[in-house]
Amino acid sequence: MTTLNPYFGEFGGMYVPQILMPALKQLEEALLVHNWILHFRRNFRIY
Repeated sequence: MTTLNPYFGEFGGMYVPQILMPALKQLEEALLVHNWILHFRRNFRIY
């Protein structure tokens, strides 16, 4: 069995089936919130 490289094109990119886009957007938003909370907590400890 061969695996395909998920990246394509000169500048990268990745093929994602359209059906998965809502879930990926939701995951992206959750990661952004999580990273913001970590950043806030680290900065809060300084003061």
